Amino acid sequence: MIDLYCERLGPGLLAEPINALTNIAFFIAAWASWKITQSLQGIHYASYLLISLIIMIGTGSSLFHTFATPWAAQADIIPILLFQLCFVWFYSLKVMRLNYSKSAVLVIALFLASHFSRQYPNLLNGSLMYAPTLFAIAMLAVFHFRQQNNSPLILIWATAVFIASLFFRTIDNAICPYVVIGSHFLWHLCNGFLIYLTMKALFTNWPDQ
Repeated sequence: MIDLYCERLGPGLLAEPINALTNIAFFIAAWASWKITQSLQGIHYASYLLISLIIMIGTGSSLFHTFATPWAAQADIIPILLFQLCFVWFYSLKVMRLNYSKSAVLVIALFLASHFSRQYPNLLNGSLMYAPTLFAIAMLAVFHFRQQNNSPLILIWATAVFIASLFFRTIDNAICPYVVIGSHFLWHLCNGFLIYLTMKALFTNWPDQ
């Protein structure tokens, strides 16, 4: 059994009920993202891939917060990383209008930075691994605002939500003596909203919309 979060007090599938249930935020984000795409044209392959990955994020996180095993941890981590890489790929290609080579450089840089940050799993309660993602979103937010794309502030809001999300993830074990359920469930709720914001930023600024 892997015991990382305040809410888990022992083994068992129901040892983290709130952490498990709040993964519904990811499925809501997938549904809301799908609704956005219904009125848009020419984005089907990207929307299918990204929405599938959002569903996998919700499923993987649910598995980890119930089974709490090494294989479930991988089911939790891998879809998150894949979603991040695919989002940066599509955003850089379709919104930033970079060529394939430059987009690939951004994706590889994010992958390498994420891999490096995972070498320090105990810093900031494991939240350090998401520092490259925060940096990437913040940089995209600056670009998005300066270009005055549709919803120019949306990625700034996404950055703010992610900062709040990381804060809740980081303090989970620290507040455990005072709040028995911890704060990790707020990480899930914030991230569901974060994913929706990033998907809206991408899809509503897709070329020819």
